[in-house]
Amino acid sequence: MIVWNLPSSSLVQRRRPRVLLVEDDPAVRVIVDRQLQALGWETVVVPNGEEAIRSVEAGASVEVLLTDLHLPDLDGVAVACAIAALAPAIGVVFMSGTAPKMQLEPHNAPFLLKPFSTAALIHALNVAASVAARYPR
Repeated sequence: MIVWNLPSSSLVQRRRPRVLLVEDDPAVRVIVDRQLQALGWETVVVPNGEEAIRSVEAGASVEVLLTDLHLPDLDGVAVACAIAALAPAIGVVFMSGTAPKMQLEPHNAPFLLKPFSTAALIHALNVAASVAARYPR
C-alpha cells in the first residue's frame, strides 16, 4: 500500500498546468502519475519518447514535460528538444535514477533524482511552469 504524505498547501500551486509524463518503467510511471493526480495535476502519460512527441504533434495541450532521461527509444534530452521545437513554451523537468552526465537543456531544466520527495516534485514542476509562463503561446 502506498501512502502519500502531502505537503502543506503553501507548497501546492493553485493553478496546475497539465503535465506530459514520459516514463518507460511501468511501476514508476504509475507511482508518479498517482502522485501528480493526488496533488491535483492533470496528466498525459506515455511510455516512451516517440509517443511523447506524437502526442504533442497531435495537439495534446501540455505546459510541462516531465521525462525520464533514460528511455528505450530516445534519451530525455532528445525528447525535450523535439517537443520544445513543437511547443516552445513548454517547461521541462528531467528525472533519472542516476545523476546526469550531460547538459540538461532546454531552459536549464530542473532535475529530480529518483526516488524524489513530493515537495521536490512540486518545486521542480512549479519552476518549469514558471519558465513556460514566460513564453507567449
